[in-house]
Amino acid sequence: MSYDISIYRAEFLELALAEGLGDWTNAPALPEDVRREAEEGLHELGFEEQPTGLGKELLLDTPLMLAEASIFEGSIHLSVPFSERAEHTISTLVEFAKSFAFSRALGYYDPQTGEAGSTEAQLAQPTAAEVLSATAEQWKSADSKQKVLLLEQLAYHSAGDEATARFVADALRTDSDHRVRFAAGEVLSSHADLAVSVTSELVAALSDKHPYVRGEAAFALGNSGTRSDDVLSALQALTADPEYGPRARANEALAKLK
Repeated sequence: MSYDISIYRAEFLELALAEGLGDWTNAPALPEDVRREAEEGLHELGFEEQPTGLGKELLLDTPLMLAEASIFEGSIHLSVPFSERAEHTISTLVEFAKSFAFSRALGYYDPQTGEAGSTEAQLAQPTAAEVLSATAEQWKSADSKQKVLLLEQLAYHSAGDEATARFVADALRTDSDHRVRFAAGEVLSSHADLAVSVTSELVAALSDKHPYVRGEAAFALGNSGTRSDDVLSALQALTADPEYGPRARANEALAKLK
């Protein structure tokens, strides 16, 4: 599983998206100087050329970033495999690809978010439902590390959406890996507009078997601003938790809500 970005001629990208072209391998050629400049820009980011018989393949492998790039006659593709380095790599390459494409009136395409266009103003912004649908599909085959990244990406694009809040809350309550449950709690604690829709699930998470998850659920409840009797009594009970972390978070939350 990877995060992919592509650059084409603007007119081809517009036609391909409008008419649902199935074969994008015959995209019209990019100017030779554009391909050369793309390669130079990728080298500046730390990409190194790899031996290959098709197009030009480059690899970026540093302590902070991991990605592959392919420069073909008619397109430029960037691919980021999901790993601990993915978040930083994606943000760096999205910025690079947009800047490169827009400065040359080329078409930028991000299928994960649905963004497509040759200028910042033209980018088609995906709806919260579209982002949630794409995330749910990727979730089916994702491992724990990939799920953490998917949760972060989902919250970034769909903050405030109730269906998104329910998806994140479900991960908080049902995922078998405490790292995923904790990441879901972090998303809710960082986005009060999501947390306020799922306070009952957050209250239930105060009983999670892992102290990190209990603590993050308490933090999210405090940030949600919800002062219901159920929330306050559950947080008060958590102040007697055997672990310091959940106790501290519960006291912090109560202080915010009183």
